[in-house]
Amino acid sequence: MGTVSKALALTSALREMGIEPGKFKKDYDRPELRNEERCSSCRGLCCWTCGCLLSPDDFTKWFGIPPTLELVERELRKGYLSIVAVDYGSDSIFGMLLRMRRSGEQVVIMDDSPDIVAGRFGPCVAWREESGCMFDWKHRPAGGKLLKPGNTPLECVCDYPVESAAGEWLMFPDLLTDLANNYRGLKIPEPKTGWTPLS
Repeated sequence: MGTVSKALALTSALREMGIEPGKFKKDYDRPELRNEERCSSCRGLCCWTCGCLLSPDDFTKWFGIPPTLELVERELRKGYLSIVAVDYGSDSIFGMLLRMRRSGEQVVIMDDSPDIVAGRFGPCVAWREESGCMFDWKHRPAGGKLLKPGNTPLECVCDYPVESAAGEWLMFPDLLTDLANNYRGLKIPEPKTGWTPLS
């Protein structure tokens, strides 16, 4: 089956499961999304669980152009991103997305990745104990900006679900798949102290 046929088959299967490829509407201006006092006192305990999901829109916002293979690879090589395969309940149907990388993690995360199997991973590489997220509000990925802070870390809710992120990345056929094939099993050095996000 050719690449186009595979993409069409995947898109059709995802639609049958209620996952629609396409842009996800994001309203970053809702007041409940920003509670700097609560987030400051917590210092990002949610960042220990998982890194924020990235939207293709983030690249347009940060760099003024939609994601391209060259642009995403350039950012991937800086060490703060991971490509993640998302299983939708079938061995042959999965989507790909980008999220912030966890400390100690490989660049490409599949169900059988050693890091996942052994449970070896730390907090998001952009997390700092003294301050929380290294990114200011303007430069945070979509998943971080659409996180509604709760009274406790367990009550925080992200309004950018995995299905929506994977659906958005489906608009860029083969981009993440090609990079995943090239970087699977590799570890890129993590950002060092003093690293500036998006520099």
